[in-house]
Amino acid sequence: MKQLKNMATGIILTATAALSISASATQYHPAKITHIASGGAYNGDVVIRLDGHDNANKPGCASGFWSLRFDGTTDEGKQAYAMALLAWSTNASLTVQGEGSCKSGTTTEQLRWIRGR
Repeated sequence: MKQLKNMATGIILTATAALSISASATQYHPAKITHIASGGAYNGDVVIRLDGHDNANKPGCASGFWSLRFDGTTDEGKQAYAMALLAWSTNASLTVQGEGSCKSGTTTEQLRWIRGR
């Protein structure tokens, strides 16, 4: 019985931690990309800045200029990069969600998904 109680407590703590992580993820809706960059200065990642960045409820690690970052070399990253470039070049609105955490050694939240409006 004690093992069952300990297991239930562990499940509740895990679920609580998962909820708190997702609750701290930033969502920009609607959002427009104001800046976009990639290359060696960003360790090969693509970085974007969104309007509303200064007023967004970002995770504590996200203290830099850029709103979100992602690896543009993966299939998913290439798709996100194409969407970001198209949205930036046409001034289109997007809905964008962060992961609620930053890539190690950076001050920019990781991108979870990007969606056209």
